Amino acid sequence: MITSKDSTQSDDPDQSLQSDTSQLTRKVGRPRSTEAHQAILHATLELFADEGFDAMSIEAIADRAGVGKTTIYRRWDSKEELMLDAARSLQAEFPIVDTGNLRNDLIHLLKLVWEMSSSNPLLEKLYVRIIGESRANPDLFRFFYERRLGPRLQLFRQMIERAQACGEIRKDLDPFIVLNLITGPLVFQLLFAGLLASVPHPDDFPEQMVDAILQGLAPR
Repeated sequence: MITSKDSTQSDDPDQSLQSDTSQLTRKVGRPRSTEAHQAILHATLELFADEGFDAMSIEAIADRAGVGKTTIYRRWDSKEELMLDAARSLQAEFPIVDTGNLRNDLIHLLKLVWEMSSSNPLLEKLYVRIIGESRANPDLFRFFYERRLGPRLQLFRQMIERAQACGEIRKDLDPFIVLNLITGPLVFQLLFAGLLASVPHPDDFPEQMVDAILQGLAPR
């Protein structure tokens, strides 16, 4: 009498081998797919920084990433969507943290930007390129703003409004003005990190910068 357990097993060694091989292929294929995905995003950022959006091509991205064009076309419908995903991967490295203490959150963000810009020269090139693209390719910049930058700035604005409501900073200033004062040092650091790398700065630079800003924003 054959039990139910035995009935699920195959007596054909070839079928068993094929099943084992299929499982092994899936296990090996997944990390390769992830690696290819990350390679494509990184190649997109590099080419965007070096050549700009209009000049870079899917073919060049595929060549630099070491994949076929079809691999890219299977994942993204357009070059704009690919660039958006690449920007998303970059912004994920700069999370906006809102713990309820504006000073601590800004210090954390400034330290993160400083460390990332110092260890990744590509960031400086990218932000210089983005500024240029905002003028040369306004439609692309508007696309990025609506899909990625705008929502993040809205989160930042909510942080400011919460800090105003709690009395951490002045309530008489428009949140957009406060946003400019806070993001200015961050953008400056991202744009000129390479030039400032050899300039000595105190270990408490983020604290000094944030305190200088918040002193001017303190309630009167």
